Amino acid sequence: MTIDSAAAPRRTAADFLAARPDGPMSADRHLWGFGGLHGGLSLAYAASAMGDHASDRPLRAVTAHFHSPVRSDFAVTTEQIREGRSMTTVSAVTATASGVNLTATGVFGIAQPHGSPRLAPRFPDAVGPSECEPFVVPPDFLPVAEQTEVRFAGAHRPYSASATPELLAWVRYANNDTTPDIYRLIVLLDAVAPSYSVLLDQLIAIPTVEFSVYPSGRQVRVQSPWVLVRATTEIASSSGWLIETIDAWSEDGTHLAGARQLRVAVTTH
Repeated sequence: MTIDSAAAPRRTAADFLAARPDGPMSADRHLWGFGGLHGGLSLAYAASAMGDHASDRPLRAVTAHFHSPVRSDFAVTTEQIREGRSMTTVSAVTATASGVNLTATGVFGIAQPHGSPRLAPRFPDAVGPSECEPFVVPPDFLPVAEQTEVRFAGAHRPYSASATPELLAWVRYANNDTTPDIYRLIVLLDAVAPSYSVLLDQLIAIPTVEFSVYPSGRQVRVQSPWVLVRATTEIASSSGWLIETIDAWSEDGTHLAGARQLRVAVTTH
């Protein structure tokens, strides 16, 4: 069964993550990022599908490789690679009629005995979301930006030709006060503009090629829809390839997840 996206109600990103159709999913254009379905949304959907094989074990890590943009109806297939006493490994493939778009692997594992020292990045010095102004992204440049509300809490802004490739922002789902679970959190980790864009003075697409997310295991403490996201680019080559590090905290200061992205700055002539 092919979904007629023109006839169907306009789905939000949250609705998209909850959908489990009997046939292909539609890559709704208003959920597109740089040239196709938003990368964080694609990974979150695949990770959620992989979780069906995990026997309620929490997600510990997920990595996706984006081979081509998803621009048409797609399907996700999953397979349990192995289930051990404490860990389950699952793979996922997203494909359209033209071929494979995304491959991913997820690790789900039980909690180990308490007592191990806990380490986490320190909560940044930032004012709360109510003290920050909303930042509007042109929807014709990034349609999916309308799905989230972004309020910058740091000094830097995307495409401002500044010297420090770092962005600090509060993010949440637009018009939605639901606290994020791990799959919704994956989308929020990718909701802030690429931190490399701070160095630029014009709108250039910087799509994701590889995206890895590492939950800290404390998502249950999230009591606010707002998440503080810090994205930093510390490695970039002259050929346009770069590595971005991302961290997210709840409003009470709890570290929620870390992530790394391989991106490429795409210029057209």
